[in-house]
Amino acid sequence: MGHRIAIFVAFALTLSGCVTMTPATPEVSIKSFPEIGKSVTREVGETIIDQENIKVFPAAYFGHDLKYAMTALYLGFRKDTPYVADQIINGQAAYCGQGFICGGFNNDCQEGQPVCFVKGKSPSQIDVLGKFGLEAININPNLIRYSRAAAFDSVGFRRYLVYTGKSGPVLHLGYKEHTSELDRPAFSQDLNFDLSESRVIGFKGARFEILSATSTEITYKMLTGFADRTD
Repeated sequence: MGHRIAIFVAFALTLSGCVTMTPATPEVSIKSFPEIGKSVTREVGETIIDQENIKVFPAAYFGHDLKYAMTALYLGFRKDTPYVADQIINGQAAYCGQGFICGGFNNDCQEGQPVCFVKGKSPSQIDVLGKFGLEAININPNLIRYSRAAAFDSVGFRRYLVYTGKSGPVLHLGYKEHTSELDRPAFSQDLNFDLSESRVIGFKGARFEILSATSTEITYKMLTGFADRTD
């Protein structure tokens, strides 16, 4: 995420000193496996519980390639490419992604260039970030579709349990977690649970009932998922 932000900030500074660009705050969507109340069979080495915090932003998609004549350059958006609102320009959500920019003496075009726009004053207008700031462009509103898209580093936090086998009444699991936060290292832990004490396993808020378990596979029923993070 930091690398992507740096690219777009550098882009904004290069094109214009008239805009202020800052990173936007994503929404967080939780993706969990398995479903609560569902019975599942997994083999040794497979994940039995998995939870991902997916960072999502508003996104825009164009119905076909679009090219605009801006002040001192041509700038374009590509069909079906996600333009993700993970930046803020002058207080407005900025939809940014890869497009193309044409300019120079030979009007050469460069693909894969960062391009951004914000919504205009009406559905038939967008304000495109050009060399001298935001420039209003008329557009057929039917050519642009607004939706949601995962962030560039979409998995903000992931934690999961892996079935590693069984020795007598003792069940063996491996717990792992990792995050896109650079200051938080990945973490892993080996876990052992004695099934003679209880057939319900609990760890970090997750609860699941062991229906059967061997050295090669496990069948279980999901009762509750991991508790929300508090850190």
